[in-house]
Amino acid sequence: MMGTFGHLVLYHLHDEDTLTWLEAHLQLIALSPREHDLSVTDGALITKEKVEKLSFISRNLWKALMARDLVEFAQSMTKSFQAQVALYPKMLNDHIREIISKLPPDVLGYKLCGAGGGGYLLVVSEKLLAHSLKIRIRRA
Repeated sequence: MMGTFGHLVLYHLHDEDTLTWLEAHLQLIALSPREHDLSVTDGALITKEKVEKLSFISRNLWKALMARDLVEFAQSMTKSFQAQVALYPKMLNDHIREIISKLPPDVLGYKLCGAGGGGYLLVVSEKLLAHSLKIRIRRA
């Protein structure tokens, strides 16, 4: 289902098969809390081109999800994270870089949850990773 809000397109997903597919492939890796004085928006590098790139990648991620194309979905997730970091460089710090560098080859894609800087790293994998949390999507 799709709705609009101004120029923003809002997507809603209620398909049980797709939700189950997501639950089978998404996991959370806990990160340390972000620094108390971190402001992710400090040093933002927002340009029209960067925002358009993130928008394009987001549409590709949605299409891959609807097709249940795991590889494209995972790659789009990582690309969307990289596009977010290009806009907000403070989302990524050395601790998160280290966690990402140590991800096993089973991880096909990743991105930070929320506003970045701490919390959880969302990963896409076909295998359950050690020290990860499986997600469960609440149905309405």
